[in-house]
Amino acid sequence: METLYNRYGPEGKKLWLLAKGMEIPNRLPKTKQTKIVEELSFETPVNNLETLLFATRPLAERFEKRNHHYGYLLERLKIIAVTPSGSQHEAYWSLYGPADTKAIIQRLRWQLEAWLQGQKILDFREGISTLILENPETDRGKENPPTLWGKDSNQDRQTAQAIRKTAELIGPERILKPKYVGGYDPRQAVLLEPMIARGTALQTGPGKTAFEIKTQKARAKTMSEKPIFTKWPGSLKEIDGTWPALVYEPPIPVGIYSETETAVSINALGEFSQTPVKLKILPGEQALLGKEILGRSTLILPTELTPWLIWGQWWNPENNLYGPRAYLKIPRENQSDILLCYRKGKWTLEATYEN
Repeated sequence: METLYNRYGPEGKKLWLLAKGMEIPNRLPKTKQTKIVEELSFETPVNNLETLLFATRPLAERFEKRNHHYGYLLERLKIIAVTPSGSQHEAYWSLYGPADTKAIIQRLRWQLEAWLQGQKILDFREGISTLILENPETDRGKENPPTLWGKDSNQDRQTAQAIRKTAELIGPERILKPKYVGGYDPRQAVLLEPMIARGTALQTGPGKTAFEIKTQKARAKTMSEKPIFTKWPGSLKEIDGTWPALVYEPPIPVGIYSETETAVSINALGEFSQTPVKLKILPGEQALLGKEILGRSTLILPTELTPWLIWGQWWNPENNLYGPRAYLKIPRENQSDILLCYRKGKWTLEATYEN
């Protein structure tokens, strides 16, 4: 795929995706923008490849930073070489993956090697006096082309930059990330912890954040590791097989009622006090959200519902979240299933599953 993209560019990639039966990303219309050009002139013409590459590294760095500063997508690279006699040679290269300084220098090496050692060696016998880098397509407002499997190649860097800017505004300790620690239900199994530890310097080098460095070192390790707590007997995942896709914080108060409009409870044996027939969103601050999730304020329940108990920290009466509780999954036809929780005599809408 990389070879195909380098040879034919974005249009070739689109044709490849269409041939594989995949969708192509939507592109915003091109607008006239600032032209990005970086130029380097040599007092003495240079015809040695390694010397050229060493001298042009700052050029590539400036070029990459300017494109990033303007928010431009660098999909193609235009390389222009001018000889002492005034002849000018141009070449275009497609950039597949992260359009960073390393990728730019890589294309420079390939092209300069072809010019200095190829068929046009006579044009460069006196060396190169000026080298120019240009972005021929200054598109703004979209990310780098996705890879074959659909992951945006520039996503990690953009995420890190957004986190750094947010941390500077609200403090690094207030940016939280989920961490799987194991448990009986989604709230207990996933812990939110600071993404950047207190006292960690955000800026650790030119354009490099502590978060970026930490994630680069940890990514390979975490990809190969499995959660320590893989099985919790009686947990929601063990019984049902999956975790919900969306957990509401705080949970949404609801009521479960029988045919006679009597509130339904669950006893210590995990049995309903009466047969549950309907679910109602209770009045309050979250009533609007609950109605939006269900599509209505009242939901007729299916028959043969079976709750399951979790005793939890029964010795700690102050801990409402992890204390004794019961869960009830409600299947819905052509809609996402929902998860209810019965805790201390009250029902709440806890989460929804994927369709």
